[in-house]
Amino acid sequence: SFCSLVVFGERQGVSPTFTSFKNWTGRAPEPLPGAGGELARKFLHCYGPSTQDAFAQWLGACPRQAKRLWESIAEEMEPVRACGRAAFMLAGDLPALLGAGGGGQLALLGAHDPYLDQKDRAVLLADKARHPLVWKTVANPGAVVKEGRVAGIWKTKTSGGGLDISLLLWENLTAPERRRLEYLAQKYAAFRGLALRGCAFENAF
Repeated sequence: SFCSLVVFGERQGVSPTFTSFKNWTGRAPEPLPGAGGELARKFLHCYGPSTQDAFAQWLGACPRQAKRLWESIAEEMEPVRACGRAAFMLAGDLPALLGAGGGGQLALLGAHDPYLDQKDRAVLLADKARHPLVWKTVANPGAVVKEGRVAGIWKTKTSGGGLDISLLLWENLTAPERRRLEYLAQKYAAFRGLALRGCAFENAF
């Protein structure tokens, strides 16, 4: 799979299949110079600030391989401190991070959204006592995300063609922010092809 010789094919019901890249696309894979560096770059763009160790865990690579890929883009990184620890970000991402405060960006992320796969969970949620509420063994809830951090969780219940959404908030949101979450809940219900019957808020702060 690392060389694109084996790839996922079309699913058969709930079962995955495997095939060759050429059988799936009709052409041979094209070499991508610097692909390893691009992988490290995409990791940091999504999960930064982060570390080489976290990159190795995410990739499932040995420390030596992770170090080689990490160092291939070392000139593009900027050292920072996150949660009191040394970490790195892409220098090109720093302006967006430093200018993000106060914008009130909100999102309702589904359970197991790739953004929530950050290995250093303290970057997303500083209160470690609440980590088990977000990252469960089974039946994870969705996450209410404000300006990049987890600010609460949300759950759904369906019955009779309708959808009820409950949100448990860990931060005090303004009235416009709550209306924004209600709008996002309506969009989610529409995506599911259901009518939003209720959107209930509960505070835990």
